[in-house]
Amino acid sequence: MPQKIQSSRILNEAQKVFLEIFAGSDMASDFVLSGGTALAAFYLEHRLSDDLDFFSHLPGHFPPTDSLRHWMERHLGQAIYNRIADRRQFSVSCEGVLLKVEFVPLYFSRLGSPVPVDGIYVDSLEDIAANKIIAMADRFDPKDFFDVWMIAKKTPLDIGSMVKLAERKHKANYRYLLHLERIIANPASLEAIRAVEVFDPHEVTSFFRTAVKKLALEAIPKISLNC
Repeated sequence: MPQKIQSSRILNEAQKVFLEIFAGSDMASDFVLSGGTALAAFYLEHRLSDDLDFFSHLPGHFPPTDSLRHWMERHLGQAIYNRIADRRQFSVSCEGVLLKVEFVPLYFSRLGSPVPVDGIYVDSLEDIAANKIIAMADRFDPKDFFDVWMIAKKTPLDIGSMVKLAERKHKANYRYLLHLERIIANPASLEAIRAVEVFDPHEVTSFFRTAVKKLALEAIPKISLNC
């Protein structure tokens, strides 16, 4: 892990304060930080992100919503609560900033063990990568495509490896579900991303144009030439 909480150049002060409080509580052992913020703050340092996304540590184990709300308000003051399907979303004022924190049950076993960092747990790179592929199939959010591009650029995981991780995790054929043409046709949608370094959106779309061909070739059954 390249960063600690306080030395992170990605996390803002509100996120740092929240994570420090969270790390000192009983809740820290129940949840694992994941998503784009975890990827950026603890692995790639590639973009800024405002929210904090947690999955429960174990499948089938999720604290009651009232317990989460009580904890948030006891430590951070009044919290605005919203539930969307299985997602528990809280908005709290922290360091003068409205911080969104989301808690989601874990439905699929992790590929790797969560990594302890300064009293909290962070999802493994493999799990975050797999979750990004799964998210890309479910929605169109340019940040997911940018994150996958950066994982392929900065780590040994290529797009094929990430798809295989997602398929191991969720037992679905994600290579057929990604609809990569959505980002290929919309390079301008990447311009809103708060990247740490300047990047060319067309480099991202070029990567996914190549990925379409790569995934298609990998999906073709190998034909034996032996008679």
